[in-house]
Amino acid sequence: VNLERGGEQYDAARPDFVPSYFFGSLEGPKLNSPVQIAISINGRIAATTRTSTNPKAPRQWTALLREEFITSEAYTARLFEIEHSNGTVTFHELSIRDSR
Repeated sequence: VNLERGGEQYDAARPDFVPSYFFGSLEGPKLNSPVQIAISINGRIAATTRTSTNPKAPRQWTALLREEFITSEAYTARLFEIEHSNGTVTFHELSIRDSR
């Protein structure tokens, strides 16, 4: 995963700005169809999304997290591919490359 925006820390000097927008793209072989993604903040799933179906941007994804997940404390963001198979949901952690 290339993280192009997201993961900024909350800044008390700017209380009107909550850094809850995430944007990135995927690399890898499983890109023939949209890939479902989950974003975890401090161990809780904060958002789910999928890669774009737009042929001009097939690997891009965006997510907007509720501000309750982004607090004044430092947080850890992790991304997962969501796989559905035989009625079971499995999360596969994705490695993040910071492209900001």
